[in-house]
Amino acid sequence: MKNKRLLFVLLALVLTCVMLSACNLLGGLLPTPGTSAASTTAPATTAPVTTAPVSTAPVTTAPPVSTAPEKLVAELTFEGKTVTYNGTAQSIAVAGLPEGALVKYYINGAAEGVDAVALTNAGTYDVVAKITLPDTYKPCADMTATLKIEKAAYVLEGVTMPNLKVAYDGTVKSMAYTGTLPEGVTLGGYVYLKGETFTPVAADEVIEADVYQVAASFVLSPELAANYEAPRLIATLTIVERQNYVLDGVTVLAGGAVAEDRTAHITYGAEIPVFTLADLPAGLTAGEVTVYAGTEPVTGILNAGTYTVKIALLNSNQVEYLDPAPLEATLVVDKAPIADFADTVVFDSLTVKYSGEAQTITVTGLDGFAVTVLYYVDGATEGVAEVALTEVGVYTVVAKFTSTDPNYADPAEMTATFEISAKEVYDMKDVVVSANGSAVENKTVEITYGDSSPVFAVTGLPTGLTANDAVIYKDGTPVTGKLAAGTYTVKIALTNANPATHADVADLEVTLNVKKATVDMSGISFTDKAVTYNGSAQTIAIVGTLPTGVTVLYYVDGAAEGVAVVEVIGAGDKESVYTVVAKFAVADESYVVPADMTATLTVNAKQSYNMEGVTVLAGGTAVDGTLALTYGDALPTITLTGLPTVGDLAMGAVEIYKDGELVEGTLSAGTYLVKISFVNNDLEYNTPAAITLTLTVAAREAALPDGVTVAWDYDAQKSNDPDEGDYIIYKSGITYTVSLTAETLAALAEADIVVTYEGNTSAEVGSFVATATLKSSDGNVAYGSYTCQWNLRASGWTPAVGGEK
Repeated sequence: MKNKRLLFVLLALVLTCVMLSACNLLGGLLPTPGTSAASTTAPATTAPVTTAPVSTAPVTTAPPVSTAPEKLVAELTFEGKTVTYNGTAQSIAVAGLPEGALVKYYINGAAEGVDAVALTNAGTYDVVAKITLPDTYKPCADMTATLKIEKAAYVLEGVTMPNLKVAYDGTVKSMAYTGTLPEGVTLGGYVYLKGETFTPVAADEVIEADVYQVAASFVLSPELAANYEAPRLIATLTIVERQNYVLDGVTVLAGGAVAEDRTAHITYGAEIPVFTLADLPAGLTAGEVTVYAGTEPVTGILNAGTYTVKIALLNSNQVEYLDPAPLEATLVVDKAPIADFADTVVFDSLTVKYSGEAQTITVTGLDGFAVTVLYYVDGATEGVAEVALTEVGVYTVVAKFTSTDPNYADPAEMTATFEISAKEVYDMKDVVVSANGSAVENKTVEITYGDSSPVFAVTGLPTGLTANDAVIYKDGTPVTGKLAAGTYTVKIALTNANPATHADVADLEVTLNVKKATVDMSGISFTDKAVTYNGSAQTIAIVGTLPTGVTVLYYVDGAAEGVAVVEVIGAGDKESVYTVVAKFAVADESYVVPADMTATLTVNAKQSYNMEGVTVLAGGTAVDGTLALTYGDALPTITLTGLPTVGDLAMGAVEIYKDGELVEGTLSAGTYLVKISFVNNDLEYNTPAAITLTLTVAAREAALPDGVTVAWDYDAQKSNDPDEGDYIIYKSGITYTVSLTAETLAALAEADIVVTYEGNTSAEVGSFVATATLKSSDGNVAYGSYTCQWNLRASGWTPAVGGEK
């Protein structure tokens, strides 16, 4: 070990001398972090050298001696640039030259240099600057920069190729530039690209409707091409498939007013209105308007009838749209009313006495009107030119007029009453109808289902009339007996004692409403109920006897379908509350359906066993949550004491789990979960959760096999005395490790023993204890732990006397 430390010291001294020599050759010592610019070295010796601990205090050294002044360094720059050709000379130059300096520029490897760079034509020029500095400056290396003069874009003055849109007609379309090309510029050609994919097409294929990109390329003369990029023009050629205009939204106006459904109305005698159009699509304007009767155009005052109006449409967008046909509208010339007819012609009602001869009624004031008339008596479908009626009665006569001039409308019909009367009419103003002695108000009587039919009577009849018995009708049919709920008509016929002198009187009518009766539900109740879960169906029902004809269905928790009997079980593990609605029905529709009744059925949760007195026994000994074994020990018998006496609860299976998986057979060293479950045969009680124990199986301790000894290595060297420790000279950036010797590890592997370490590595100085723990490869047998005291020391550390290894 001493020889090894001495070798490290000598190597350090040699390295120091080499570094100092190199620094002197460079003209001075280079300072190191934390020290002065120089250091002093002692002469080498072969005697043992003792190194002092490293100190961070500054070390002062004498500066080097120089007999010549330092030369200056010129701070020069030589930057390239990129410009666009503009016909003037471009230049680059070295900047920062001191007074007296000379420079020559060599362009693109030229053998001769120039004093200044002055270049005009486009190109890339690599320039080398060779610089001669005054003697007071350190020599300078050649400098290089690039001057790039890019070609300018050639502008075609007065030459254009604007976008073009044309209509598809099956012929080839093309584009061309316009204007005069300058001298030195010629046309190179045209390229056509079709559609969104820019597919190249030949010039004679530019036919179909689509969008084409057209590029015109031009060729420059060599003189121009040297400094200019060849120009080109790009434009869009659009070939359009001509479409039909959509005219659905066009509005027709006649005389400034909108013609609904493109139909205008005027009255005979009016002039033809001026037709205009609104909401025309862009590109269309209204043209000439022509009115047709059939196929012939007409003008002036039009007779009553229907005419076709054609409005020409002028198309200004011939490229994109086809010429539309004239837009058609309808002009209806309505017949004019006959002037003063309603004020002159009269049709008054008439009453005459029966004479036995035919009687008539007629319209007056028709003279001078071009009108004929027919009379329709009491809704007859055939009219007559003259009314001739003989019998007594009241007749409704309608006079219908027909204009004999087709341009005038038929006048409105007129109605009159024609009465031939020979009998007196009874005065009924004092007549009163009563029901059960009370006057009937508003001709309506109300009773409730089950009530007797009311007794009707009539008072105030004029002399000569008598009332018959009242008859009750339902939908026109007489009914008797008990009346169902509904609406009825009561008719009381009147007998005329003077039919020769007085006209008969119509029956007296009264409306009878029979209201629905109410069912007596006072003996019925529906109250809340609470029970305890037992696994069987629970029920709830109304209390009391339902009236005859009444039935009930139960709807649980808003169910759409009702049930005759409620049957619910409950969740068991929690309280279950059911809202039950009893809905009633009546067989007799003359009764009002009773109101719903609501009650709550609560099924309480199962009871819980009292497990406070339960104790776990392992081999007859009480355990409290944990159980410890050594590998190879048998699991003691698990029993329980203190189980509840109420209900029907018994101990179930004992299962052992490792990481959630059921384990059976011999248990290896490790930690396990023991679950003790229960068997519960009482449905009114919840089965308790399983009792769990933590089971630890410790490794079985054993001595090392014969012939296996434990020894330590550090830094690949075997330690003679690991208990007293050893040290290693520390070098920064290295991680050191101590471990059992290769012989020990081989013997342990042969015996199927594995080693785990703690504290056996470090990259920093210090004292450490390394621990090696030995176990069988399956972890079930422990062979003890072995320690080693070891140290890392800085390279300048000197051990105390007797403390070395």
